[in-house]
Amino acid sequence: MSAHEPETCSIDDDVVQTLAALAGMEDERIALKTWECVRPTLARELIATRRDQERSEEESRTDERLDPRTGLIVVGHTAIDRLIRYAGLFTDGGGSDDQRSYVYNSHSDEVVTRRGGIAANICYGATRLGLRPTLISAVGAGEGRRVLRELDAQGVDTSHVVMVAGGRTPRFSCVTDENFNQLAVFEDGSSHRQSDVDLDAVVSNLGRTDLVVITAGPISGMIKAKRTARRLRLDHLVDPAGPIRWSGLQGSELRELLTGSTYVVVTQRDLRRILDLTGWSHEELLSTIGVLVTTSGHRDVTIEGDDVETQRVHIAHTREHADPTGVSDAFRGGLAAALSIGLAVDVSVRVGCVLASCAFETTGTQEYDCTVDDLLKRLAESYGNEVADTVLGALPQPRRMGSPAEGLEGSGVERGGDGADDEQVPPRSRGGVAEHQTRRRA
Repeated sequence: MSAHEPETCSIDDDVVQTLAALAGMEDERIALKTWECVRPTLARELIATRRDQERSEEESRTDERLDPRTGLIVVGHTAIDRLIRYAGLFTDGGGSDDQRSYVYNSHSDEVVTRRGGIAANICYGATRLGLRPTLISAVGAGEGRRVLRELDAQGVDTSHVVMVAGGRTPRFSCVTDENFNQLAVFEDGSSHRQSDVDLDAVVSNLGRTDLVVITAGPISGMIKAKRTARRLRLDHLVDPAGPIRWSGLQGSELRELLTGSTYVVVTQRDLRRILDLTGWSHEELLSTIGVLVTTSGHRDVTIEGDDVETQRVHIAHTREHADPTGVSDAFRGGLAAALSIGLAVDVSVRVGCVLASCAFETTGTQEYDCTVDDLLKRLAESYGNEVADTVLGALPQPRRMGSPAEGLEGSGVERGGDGADDEQVPPRSRGGVAEHQTRRRA
C-alpha cells in the first residue's frame, strides 16, 4: 500500500446501517468522523445513496396516496356461494296436506359452487372500472385463502381481511326457479371477526378515501364502521338489506346505521321494511340521509333526496337472462366505483345498471367479464354517447398493478393456516380491465 494512500477497513452491515441512520439525521460530519478508516468519498456515496432511496420511497408513497384507483373501501361479507337451479316453479304445488308448510322435491344437475359475498362482489364490480378497492371482511383459513387469492388476482386489496385459523368461510346457498324466484340461506361462519379490523387504521394506511361502502355483515361491525366513517367525516354508502333480511335488527340500530349516510341503496321491498322498523315517514328518511337510491328490479332506479332532484333511470339492456344471483351486488359495485371517482349520482347509477345487466348474463357473482371497452359500449347503447364520454373522462389512468401478494404479510391481521374449509371453488380466468389512455380527474 502506498504511504500516501489512507488506510481503509471493511464495512460490515452494522456500519452501513449506522451511516444510513446518521445520514437520515442530515449530519454528514458526524458520519465522516465516526469511522476515520472509511474513505470520505465512500461514506459520502453511502449517504447519498441512502438519501436517494428515501426520496424514491417517499415519492412512491405519495404517488400511491394520490392514486384514484385506491380510494374505495368496502366493509362486509366474503362468502362461498352454492347456486342451485330448481326445475320448475315454486308456485307449482309443493304444499303439504295442512297447507302450512311446503316441501319441494326436484332433481337438479345444475349445482355450482362459486366465490361470493356481497362485499366481495361489490369489490369485483369496482375492478371492472380499473379500481383497486380495499376489502374489509373475515374468512376461514383454507378455502378462504384461495378465495382471497382470486380476489387479489382480480385487483382487490385483501390485505385487511381477517383469516381465521380453524374458522369457516361464510356460505350462501340459493335455489332459483325458472321464473328467477329465489329461496336463500346464509351461514355467517367467521364473519363476526371482521370487526377486528380497525377502519380508522385502514383509512390512515391508504392515505386517501373517496368512499366507504358499508354492506351486509354483523350488525355490530356495520355500526362500528358507520361510527368511524361519521367521525372521520368520510362519504359513505350504506346498504342495509343484509341485516334487514337476515337478522333480528332493532329499530334503534337501523336508525343509527342510516342517519347521516351520504348514500343509502335499497330495494322497494327493503324501503318499506325500513320505514316500518324506524318509524320514519318517507320524508323523514330523506331528511336524515343525503341521497336515497331505490331499485325496482326489472323496471328502473329512483334517485331522490332533500337537496336532490328526483330522477328515474331505466335499467340497461340485458342481452340474455342466465341467473339473477349477484345482480344487485354488481349494481352496487358499479355505483360505488363511479361515485368514488367523482361521477354524479345519476351517471353512477347508469354505470351500476350496466354492470348489473352483465352479471345477469352469467351464473356466478364474480364470473362476468366486463372490460372498460365493454362498459363504455354498453353505456352508449343504453344511455347515449354523452354518458359514455363522461365516464371515460373520469376513469383513472391505467397503471401496472403490484403483485397480488403485496401487503398480505405484516398487515396486523390474523393469517392462520389451513382450517375447517375444504370445499373446492374452481378458479376463473382474469377478465381484466382494458387499458385506456384516459384523463384523470383533477
